[in-house]
Amino acid sequence: MDFTRIARFCFRPLRSRRRVCLTFSGRGDVAYLRRVVRKLRRLGLLRLLLVAILTGDVLGIRRILALVSRFPVRIRFTSGRTVRIFFCRNGVEFAVLRVGVTFVRSSNRSC
Repeated sequence: MDFTRIARFCFRPLRSRRRVCLTFSGRGDVAYLRRVVRKLRRLGLLRLLLVAILTGDVLGIRRILALVSRFPVRIRFTSGRTVRIFFCRNGVEFAVLRVGVTFVRSSNRSC
């Protein structure tokens, strides 16, 4: 089963020429994952999630997701900048959210 792209958000740190982008993709219950990402954006938790991923703070990621999801999560770092978050219901994984962090050189083009 392939991952479906859900959203991509980009930020420009202060006084920086590069942008930092968060890319969300998922498999399983994609409608639920879209709602989770929408809540993260609405509550302004995307930058906190970005910092938690870059620093490798598993507990921080778990706390951020506890604010938007009632299901327990398992977190696995696949690389230094990519995280897979497994959502469990009744002990069974029903959705996987992959969050990737990329650094993009700034230009006049949009993300």
